[in-house]
Parts: sequence; C-alpha cells; structure tokens
Amino acid sequence: MTQMASLLGEHDAGTLRHSWRVARLARTMAAQAGAPAAVRQAAGLAGLLHDVGKLTVPTALINKPAALSEAEARVMDGHTLSGARMVRSFAPPDILHVVAHHHDRFDEWPSLPWLTRLVSVADSYDALVSDRPYRAGCSPVAAVQELRRVADAQLDGTLVDLLLATLGVPHRLNAAA
Repeated sequence: MTQMASLLGEHDAGTLRHSWRVARLARTMAAQAGAPAAVRQAAGLAGLLHDVGKLTVPTALINKPAALSEAEARVMDGHTLSGARMVRSFAPPDILHVVAHHHDRFDEWPSLPWLTRLVSVADSYDALVSDRPYRAGCSPVAAVQELRRVADAQLDGTLVDLLLATLGVPHRLNAAA
C-alpha cells in the first residue's frame, strides 16, 4: 500500500505531502477519540491513500493555477471512484470506503462510516490551511471558522469537535463564550 503512496509522490509530490499530513492528523484524531490501535492504524492508512485516485488525474490539472472548468472539475471529482478501483483488490473495506467516499457530505449521508467521516474532516482541515496552485492556504484560525461553519452539514460536527480538541481549539459550542 505504501507503494501506491510512492507512485502518488512521483505523480504529484504536493498530493503526497497532503496525504501524509491527513494520515498523521487522522491517526492523531483517532487516538484523541480513544480508538484502539487497529483503528488508529486504519485511520493513518486511509488518510495516506484517500487521494490515490489522483494518479489518474493529469498533473497539469492538479497544478492548474486557476479555477477548473466544469469538465475539469468532473475529472478531478472522479479521483474518488478511480482510487477505489485502484485499491479494491487489496484494501480492507473500511479503507476502500474512505477512498471512494471522503468527499461525500454528512448531511446527505449521515450514516457514513466513522472512519470515512474522520478522514473527511482531517482532509478538509489540511486542504484549507495548505497552499494550492490556485490559492494560498488560509490561517488555522480561518480554517477552524470554516469548519465550524460547515459542521453538521458538509462535515460531521462531532468529528469537527474532535479535530478542534486534537488541535487544542476550544469546543465549537463554547467558541462564542
């Protein structure tokens, strides 16, 4: 499975760095939640592999310094299902689900498995604070504000709270206090 990550690094080093950060954050969040070692390990592996489908996306598109066209956005969005096809022969079902569904909205599918929702929150935070070819990353404070804004809609609010606890940020319900 780490060979897939190596291939991803050869294809786009920025995506691999993002995947390593998501893996570390997801593993740390799982530990903060008191998850057993096997779940913490799965969280790390799922974070590492979540964007492996970007191997099928041209690097010119990944690194485009402007907004994507509608057609380009469809290609980029397809990375989740492409990634699932790539790992389905060897990845455990929980990790396969993360790869296929880490961009699914919580309010449209509240029964998403915990691991998928966890990686989605970690992925969202890192995407917000990281520089991308088309925009500079935002500050951690701005990222937290955005995550609070989308909690219980795009993302599982309980897991946003877990991320905030992991980062040492006050609980979202007490943020105004």
